[in-house]
Amino acid sequence: MIFDSSLQRCIDSYLSEARRPHDLTDSTRDGPADVKSRLMLVHRLVFLVCLRSSTHHESATNFIDGKVFGDILYENYIFDIPRLMDICVVYGHGSDLALVSKMIGNVFLQQPKYNDDVRAVVASIEKVTSQFMFPWFCSVRLLICCRRFLGLLLY
Repeated sequence: MIFDSSLQRCIDSYLSEARRPHDLTDSTRDGPADVKSRLMLVHRLVFLVCLRSSTHHESATNFIDGKVFGDILYENYIFDIPRLMDICVVYGHGSDLALVSKMIGNVFLQQPKYNDDVRAVVASIEKVTSQFMFPWFCSVRLLICCRRFLGLLLY
């Protein structure tokens, strides 16, 4: 993805436009079998590209040093917080939950700068909602949700 920006754009496009589990309607689930199988194949392949991009060990003898790998991820925008959030929403359920947790955990382990980015995102959400949204929307409940998300990512 470092040397092929079109792949990065493709992944971003898919993650931002992919149907979320709560978006699926009966008509989506009951579509033609060949279309559903191809959509599921694309869905799985995008996930595997993201998973592989988060891993610095090819084998016991072929790997990139963790710090170097973390710098590559961060400096080349292989992952950023919006992309990680999209991955969590699109793939963080069902049978992929354990792999998504491992993937996100590895990204944060290899590059601690992502922790600061998440804190900044949460602070921005808190600020925007407290300034521009209805006061009741900025309740403790929203802040708890943001803090839980931060806690899950930092866990």
